[in-house]
Amino acid sequence: MSRGTPTLVILTFLVLTMNHLASVFGWYTELPWFDMVMHALGGAWIAAIAIVVGARRFPNFFGVPFPKNLLRVVIAVLAAGALWEVYELGFAAWATAAHGDLGFYQPWTDTASDFFFDAAGAAFAGTLLLNFSRGGDLRAPRDRAL
Repeated sequence: MSRGTPTLVILTFLVLTMNHLASVFGWYTELPWFDMVMHALGGAWIAAIAIVVGARRFPNFFGVPFPKNLLRVVIAVLAAGALWEVYELGFAAWATAAHGDLGFYQPWTDTASDFFFDAAGAAFAGTLLLNFSRGGDLRAPRDRAL
């Protein structure tokens, strides 16, 4: 197991558990700020995946200057966030058609906020992981020299 795997497992468990609890207990509607926390965590989660995948697929991944790598990570997170927003807008359109006006959902302000917190989570996690991983080895075990 590479050094990046435990980070991904912990982040995956945290994000999925919090999302499940939020759905069960209605935190997304009861706590308007909770969606922002989840998008920041989701951005960090996707950033960690992007860094581990980048390190495993590209041998010179950490040889690239830090700002360029961080920009790549944030762009990957925003691309994943855009796919999520397409899903979310489609779901909101379906729910509105099926159940009438939901009242609480403001798609464009919500989307802008979601992108901001996706990028903030990505920048935070990307900065930490890119800096702390430079001395480590995030490549797959089969790719390491013995």
